[in-house]
Amino acid sequence: MGIVKRMSLFLLGCWVVANVCAQNTLGHGRFQLEASLGGMVYTTPAHRVTPWLCLNDYHRLNCALTLGARYFWHKSWGVQAQLLLNPRSGQEYLYNGKVLGYNQVEVSRGSIDGNFSAGIVYRCSIGNWDIQPSFGIGITGFSETRFSSYLKHEGTNDVDSFVLEMEKDRRNAFSVTPGIQLVYHLPKRLYLYAGASYIVTAGSSYGEYTLHNLYTLELREQQRVEDNYVDALHFSFGLGFRLF
Repeated sequence: MGIVKRMSLFLLGCWVVANVCAQNTLGHGRFQLEASLGGMVYTTPAHRVTPWLCLNDYHRLNCALTLGARYFWHKSWGVQAQLLLNPRSGQEYLYNGKVLGYNQVEVSRGSIDGNFSAGIVYRCSIGNWDIQPSFGIGITGFSETRFSSYLKHEGTNDVDSFVLEMEKDRRNAFSVTPGIQLVYHLPKRLYLYAGASYIVTAGSSYGEYTLHNLYTLELREQQRVEDNYVDALHFSFGLGFRLF
């Protein structure tokens, strides 16, 4: 099922839930601040650049911290802003000094550094519980990617030096972020929540790889690389505070 179809079904389901709960909607504060801890699971499939070079996501799961704010101008409708940070992100620089086989080389894509999104949110309240579907647009940033190692030609003693580097100025992408939160309100303006969202990015990153003979430094191969930005499923558990 394509991304567009999945997003359409998700938004349709949120709309159905919202209409079912509309009669029971109560106010639980107009302005809310929240923070959460969770993770991101990358969902973009591997991309084969050449018969022996494949871009992959073997760092499939990343930690994620979020800070957010929500303002409801109506008992049901409001706006939200959220900042997501990957505390363990950084330059994906891998140099293992090993002589790799020439059959297959897998290189990790850059991970998501962070995401900022803003958009609309719907609140359906039943007693102390809220269901809050949302939809946001924003920007996603990615870590720098560089990989280097040695390649050995099978059946010979010939060794090449292999380098892949993605451009540093193509590390931000437009993204949309549909999501949903399940909220439980506690006394003294506090609430607990569990959330899930899907970060869908647009565009591509660019770079190039080169092969040089380790001994003669002869350029054996050079190619420009294009790779789609990765998408990620984000899940979180957090604590919120109702200001008023």
